[in-house]
Amino acid sequence: MSEQADMTVKKKQNGKNTGLVNAAFTFVIVFLVIYAVISIITQQAEISERETQLQLIRNEITEAEQINDEFVRLLSFEDEKAYMERIAIERMGYGYANERRYYAMSGN
Repeated sequence: MSEQADMTVKKKQNGKNTGLVNAAFTFVIVFLVIYAVISIITQQAEISERETQLQLIRNEITEAEQINDEFVRLLSFEDEKAYMERIAIERMGYGYANERRYYAMSGN
């Protein structure tokens, strides 16, 4: 009978260990599920932010393409020389060789 008593004691001890293992396993599973949910929420927020940034970059690209198209249109004029002369005079302050320019020296 002492063997049966020893077996009963061991079963009770194994039952306690099994309960601890089950509790630890349950805790790990719950922790992993909570971590996964938090990770998914964080990633969704980051994806939303990146999509906003992507849209801003696409808008900048569209504006740059429009400006580029305007330059291409301006440079493809038949009278490119006249366009270049106008830009040189208006924006860069160039003039013709025998041209006289008069500037107002008054205080106004």
